[in-house]
Amino acid sequence: MLRRSDVEKVKRAADLVHADLSQNYSVDFLAKEVGTNVNKLQEGFKYMFNLTVNKYIQQAKLETAKELLTTTEYNISQVVDLIGLNNRSYFSKIFKERYGVKPKYFLKSRIEEKKTKK
Repeated sequence: MLRRSDVEKVKRAADLVHADLSQNYSVDFLAKEVGTNVNKLQEGFKYMFNLTVNKYIQQAKLETAKELLTTTEYNISQVVDLIGLNNRSYFSKIFKERYGVKPKYFLKSRIEEKKTKK
């Protein structure tokens, strides 16, 4: 079971991730930054989010990428840079796993949707 102080540390680690998604934080770095050990942090993320720390970070990056593709004029390469990934094909792969469509087609359908609304 997690103590209240452990829960606070997990929340702080999650906040760090969201504060700068362009960073690729390691689990070790996050644990040290919030004052806990890797095992406690992993346990806390599993308990609170039902995800490992790395999966949580990936999910946060993907949700932000989807939001950016939906609400901004950024192209896919710009979004990949903004969320701290350096491999566009890896981004495409994990985006498709999460949302069922490649980012290229997601963006294309959003652009076509905008045209039909005009």
